[in-house]
Amino acid sequence: MNTPCPENEDRHRWAKAVFVAALFLVSFLSLALVRLIPGYEAWVRAHGTLPWWVENALRPLVPVCVGLLVLRGAKPRAWAAALGLDRPILPALGLAAALTLPMTVLPLLIGVRPNLELSFVRQLFGAGIWPLAEEINFRGFAFGQIYLYSGLGFWPAGLLTSVLFGVGHMANAAAAGLALQGQLINAGIVGLSALGLAWLYVSWNRNLWLVFFLHALGNLGGAMYMTGSVAVGDSRFIALLAATLVLALGVTALRKRWSWSDRVMGRPGPL
Repeated sequence: MNTPCPENEDRHRWAKAVFVAALFLVSFLSLALVRLIPGYEAWVRAHGTLPWWVENALRPLVPVCVGLLVLRGAKPRAWAAALGLDRPILPALGLAAALTLPMTVLPLLIGVRPNLELSFVRQLFGAGIWPLAEEINFRGFAFGQIYLYSGLGFWPAGLLTSVLFGVGHMANAAAAGLALQGQLINAGIVGLSALGLAWLYVSWNRNLWLVFFLHALGNLGGAMYMTGSVAVGDSRFIALLAATLVLALGVTALRKRWSWSDRVMGRPGPL
């Protein structure tokens, strides 16, 4: 009986990590690449905002599906386990709701009036579809698979995906009329938040539902209480975001003392 060679196994794992990173870069660059398709801009103008929002959410997931098909086969359950979508949902929602109280409830307690004139469709995307697509792409697929396969630990995969996550949100700051300096500051704020989400994802047994709900509730809090469309220049919102991150990271640092946490949040699936 032939025994597997450790060197070959390491080589295969590294090949998988590089494959995931390459697909992630294709996904990340797809927004720029798709604009090179003849007729794309005309299609966007002709069909309006909603179809473009749907396409903008689904397009980056195409490389993710290709990667999961190659790495895991045509097995939906294996895809869900690889991303962390097979973990418990309701405990993740409850924990995320508690951890985001500084962004959702605290402003009310200190007398901040929420913006209740929110578009349902806009929030369906902003606090639902887009956060889920981004967490699948950035945390579940890119960070999660590079982290698992490369064997380099948290920081290489965390920094790669978080920096690109911040850079990818520079367009929001540019659309808000910020100069390059403001765009870079906004990218730094978003990137640090993404790094925190990656650490929470790993620390809570790669439960993707947890980071999705944190992301979604954070976006909803931003829509309700942020004075502008981006965090830069809104010191109150930045303080609320920082308080949320400190609370989430602090509670997570203490979780090793809680024997129930693995049973409630789910254990990570096999590699």
